Amino acid sequence: MFCHELAGNLGEEPGLSEADDVPLWYRGLAQNDAATELAHVDALLGFYDVDHIVIGHTPGAGVILPRFEGKVLIVDTGLSTYYGAHGASLLIEGDEMVAQQDGERYSIPQGESPLQYLQELAARKADAPAALQRLIDQLSTPAN
Repeated sequence: MFCHELAGNLGEEPGLSEADDVPLWYRGLAQNDAATELAHVDALLGFYDVDHIVIGHTPGAGVILPRFEGKVLIVDTGLSTYYGAHGASLLIEGDEMVAQQDGERYSIPQGESPLQYLQELAARKADAPAALQRLIDQLSTPAN
Protein backbone atom coordinates (compact mmCIF):
# COMPACT_ATOMS: atom_id res chain seq x y z
CA MET A 1 0.00 0.00 0.00
CA PHE A 2 2.40 2.75 1.14
CA CYS A 3 5.30 0.70 2.52
CA HIS A 4 8.10 2.04 0.34
CA GLU A 5 11.75 2.88 0.79
CA LEU A 6 12.99 6.21 -0.55
CA ALA A 7 15.03 4.50 -3.26
CA GLY A 8 12.85 1.53 -4.14
CA ASN A 9 13.63 -1.02 -6.80
CA LEU A 10 11.36 0.07 -9.65
CA GLY A 11 11.28 -3.49 -10.96
CA GLU A 12 9.59 -4.65 -7.76
CA GLU A 13 8.02 -1.84 -5.78
CA PRO A 14 8.14 1.94 -6.28
CA GLY A 15 10.16 3.91 -3.75
CA LEU A 16 8.94 6.69 -1.49
CA SER A 17 9.64 9.24 -4.21
CA GLU A 18 7.82 7.34 -6.99
CA ALA A 19 4.65 5.85 -5.47
CA ASP A 20 1.32 7.68 -5.80
CA ASP A 21 0.03 6.95 -2.29
CA VAL A 22 2.96 8.06 -0.10
CA PRO A 23 3.06 11.41 1.75
CA LEU A 24 5.37 13.00 -0.83
CA TRP A 25 2.73 12.95 -3.59
CA TYR A 26 -0.59 11.81 -2.19
CA ARG A 27 -2.94 14.81 -1.97
CA GLY A 28 -5.64 12.97 -0.02
CA LEU A 29 -4.05 14.00 3.28
CA ALA A 30 -4.68 17.62 2.30
CA GLN A 31 -7.93 17.35 0.37
CA ASN A 32 -9.98 14.29 1.31
CA ASP A 33 -12.54 14.03 4.09
CA ALA A 34 -10.85 13.49 7.46
CA ALA A 35 -12.98 10.47 8.33
CA THR A 36 -11.96 8.81 5.06
CA GLU A 37 -8.24 9.37 5.64
CA LEU A 38 -7.82 8.89 9.41
CA ALA A 39 -6.92 5.19 9.26
CA HIS A 40 -4.44 5.93 6.46
CA VAL A 41 -2.83 8.71 8.52
CA ASP A 42 -2.49 6.49 11.58
CA ALA A 43 -1.01 3.69 9.44
CA LEU A 44 1.53 6.08 7.89
CA LEU A 45 2.56 7.43 11.29
CA GLY A 46 2.99 3.91 12.61
CA PHE A 47 4.88 2.62 9.58
CA TYR A 48 7.36 5.51 9.54
CA ASP A 49 7.44 5.66 13.38
CA VAL A 50 6.78 9.41 13.46
CA ASP A 51 4.37 11.68 15.32
CA HIS A 52 3.60 14.08 12.45
CA ILE A 53 3.61 14.26 8.68
CA VAL A 54 4.52 17.60 7.09
CA ILE A 55 3.34 18.08 3.52
CA GLY A 56 3.41 20.82 0.91
CA HIS A 57 2.30 20.71 -2.72
CA THR A 58 -1.32 21.78 -2.07
CA PRO A 59 -1.71 25.54 -1.42
CA GLY A 60 -5.07 26.65 -0.15
CA ALA A 61 -5.83 28.50 3.07
CA GLY A 62 -2.76 30.76 3.13
CA VAL A 63 -1.73 29.52 6.60
CA ILE A 64 0.00 26.47 8.03
CA LEU A 65 -2.94 24.14 8.37
CA PRO A 66 -3.11 21.29 10.91
CA ARG A 67 -5.31 18.32 9.99
CA PHE A 68 -6.16 15.13 11.85
CA GLU A 69 -5.72 16.86 15.24
CA GLY A 70 -2.25 18.10 14.27
CA LYS A 71 -0.94 14.76 13.00
CA VAL A 72 -0.66 16.22 9.47
CA LEU A 73 0.60 19.74 8.82
CA ILE A 74 0.05 21.37 5.44
CA VAL A 75 2.82 23.94 5.07
CA ASP A 76 2.19 25.08 1.49
CA THR A 77 0.77 28.50 2.30
CA GLY A 78 1.15 29.84 -1.24
CA LEU A 79 4.51 31.60 -1.02
CA SER A 80 4.62 32.66 -4.66
CA THR A 81 2.74 35.74 -5.78
CA TYR A 82 0.66 33.53 -8.07
CA TYR A 83 -0.90 31.94 -4.94
CA GLY A 84 -1.10 35.15 -2.89
CA ALA A 85 2.41 35.45 -1.39
CA HIS A 86 1.35 34.12 2.02
CA GLY A 87 4.72 33.70 3.74
CA ALA A 88 4.93 31.37 6.73
CA SER A 89 7.32 28.93 8.34
CA LEU A 90 6.90 25.95 10.62
CA LEU A 91 9.03 25.81 13.76
CA ILE A 92 9.23 22.62 15.78
CA GLU A 93 10.72 23.27 19.20
CA GLY A 94 10.67 20.18 21.40
CA ASP A 95 7.04 19.07 21.54
CA GLU A 96 5.66 22.45 20.46
CA MET A 97 4.81 23.29 16.86
CA VAL A 98 4.66 26.96 15.97
CA ALA A 99 3.56 28.75 12.82
CA GLN A 100 5.44 31.94 12.17
CA GLN A 101 3.37 34.13 9.89
CA ASP A 102 3.51 37.84 9.16
CA GLY A 103 6.08 38.34 11.92
CA GLU A 104 3.92 36.68 14.59
CA ARG A 105 4.15 33.26 16.24
CA TYR A 106 1.09 31.05 16.64
CA SER A 107 1.01 27.79 18.56
CA ILE A 108 -0.37 25.04 16.32
CA PRO A 109 -3.03 23.00 18.10
CA GLN A 110 -2.42 19.29 18.54
CA GLY A 111 -5.12 16.85 19.59
CA GLU A 112 -7.89 19.42 19.28
CA SER A 113 -9.85 21.44 16.74
CA PRO A 114 -7.85 24.09 14.87
CA LEU A 115 -10.85 26.47 14.85
CA GLN A 116 -9.55 29.02 17.38
CA TYR A 117 -6.08 28.99 15.80
CA LEU A 118 -7.55 29.61 12.33
CA GLN A 119 -9.88 32.35 13.61
CA GLU A 120 -6.94 34.13 15.21
CA LEU A 121 -4.93 33.95 11.99
CA ALA A 122 -7.86 35.15 9.86
CA ALA A 123 -8.46 38.10 12.18
CA ARG A 124 -4.86 39.24 11.79
CA LYS A 125 -4.50 38.63 8.04
CA ALA A 126 -5.84 41.49 5.97
CA ASP A 127 -5.29 39.39 2.84
CA ALA A 128 -6.73 36.12 4.17
CA PRO A 129 -7.85 33.90 1.30
CA ALA A 130 -11.51 33.00 0.95
CA ALA A 131 -10.48 29.36 1.45
CA LEU A 132 -9.48 30.18 5.03
CA GLN A 133 -12.89 31.67 5.81
CA ARG A 134 -14.66 28.68 4.19
CA LEU A 135 -12.64 26.34 6.40
CA ILE A 136 -13.53 28.36 9.50
CA ASP A 137 -17.20 28.26 8.49
CA GLN A 138 -17.04 24.47 8.04
CA LEU A 139 -15.42 23.97 11.44
CA SER A 140 -17.92 26.34 13.09
CA THR A 141 -20.93 24.45 11.76
CA PRO A 142 -21.94 21.55 14.01
CA ALA A 143 -22.05 18.17 12.27
CA ASN A 144 -25.54 16.84 11.55
